[in-house]
Amino acid sequence: MTEIELAQKFVEYLCDIYDLYYEVRNVDIVGKAGSIVIKVEVKKYLNFKVIEQAHRNIRSCHYSYIAVPWSSARNNSFGLTICERFGIGALIYNDILQEHCPPVGEYVKPHFNRGANVSFAKKLNADSPFKKATPGAKSGETVTAFSCMADEARRYVRMYPGCTIKKIFESVKHHYSSMTSARSCLIQHIDSGVIKGVRREKDKLYIDNKT
Repeated sequence: MTEIELAQKFVEYLCDIYDLYYEVRNVDIVGKAGSIVIKVEVKKYLNFKVIEQAHRNIRSCHYSYIAVPWSSARNNSFGLTICERFGIGALIYNDILQEHCPPVGEYVKPHFNRGANVSFAKKLNADSPFKKATPGAKSGETVTAFSCMADEARRYVRMYPGCTIKKIFESVKHHYSSMTSARSCLIQHIDSGVIKGVRREKDKLYIDNKT
């Protein structure tokens, strides 16, 4: 598998949530969802070079990730520990077909970089030369599996304020492969403001009338 083919796996995973841009300031993938900006460095091998690149990105994005195949990460727990220590997220592609694991998963959760300088992202828009078509989307298409799930979740919370995250995913159609990944993603996107209009108090959700 080439690095471009590997990057496509992560693009397919991210495109439901973020508008994606490529090769922005030598960063492999930049994603925007509202005011949230992420940077992703895709490499075939988990090594100090990719970690260093992701660490350098921390100053200019809210979430910084490395993205590597499982075959290179499974015997490098030290590399994943370094990522965790520095607040770098790790997206892993399941290239050896582990059972009960999604094709791509977030194995290390990144820290939220509240003071990041993301002013460069204002230049990224529909007319940006960096943006490419979202894989699998029709021209002009903006409705995604993620946006539909977010809308349904908001409706459910409005009907049942104080409901648990688990109850939402028992009642709402979603595209996640497991309850664990669904819960983790929902918490991250509510807390970061990607899913607007909902606030979290521990494991219970309420409509946020301030947004």
